[in-house]
Amino acid sequence: MQRPQSCESGGDISAIDSQTVPQQQSGMTNLNDLTTDQIRRIIVVKKKIEKLHATVQKRVEKLHGKMEAIVDDVMPPPLVAIKKKKRRMSKAVRDKIAAAARARWAKVKAAGKKAL
Repeated sequence: MQRPQSCESGGDISAIDSQTVPQQQSGMTNLNDLTTDQIRRIIVVKKKIEKLHATVQKRVEKLHGKMEAIVDDVMPPPLVAIKKKKRRMSKAVRDKIAAAARARWAKVKAAGKKAL
């Protein structure tokens, strides 16, 4: 399809005639051209579509509910940060460890060694 010179050079668009630009057809029928019987059938089909849509929506919601129930059963609950209790030694235990360390060092010094 060729464009007229006036269009390419930024001229007047009205110069394009109906032969160079194909007519666009919407493909939709005008409601004024339909019979009453056809309109009634269209309404029936539309109602059926809406009913099917509602049915599908209900089924999808039911499936989502079942999926959530399955996931809840399989997935463990989220972990909450549990603060660990500090381990504390009693004073008696610390004293025993210190006494054992002093005894080791006394033994090393008695042997005349500088290090373990």
